[in-house]
Amino acid sequence: MFKVDTISQKAYMQGNAGFVAVEIFVGESAFSFTEKLSSGAIQTTTVMRDGQAVHSRNTVLFGEIVAAQHFGNCERK
Repeated sequence: MFKVDTISQKAYMQGNAGFVAVEIFVGESAFSFTEKLSSGAIQTTTVMRDGQAVHSRNTVLFGEIVAAQHFGNCERK
């Protein structure tokens, strides 16, 4: 789950350990959240205005790249 503070324009993602700060980029057709990990890897979630979304994980674990991509739809709460 992502939360955006419209006053500060800061975004947060809820994970297993609570909320972490993420960057948000708003474009004409979609917006994206970017999480920069301490390993140097980056994970992104892009959401189109109709809710279609893709989450791309590029994780480094034990010296190996572990990549995954998931497609779905987001709900606004």
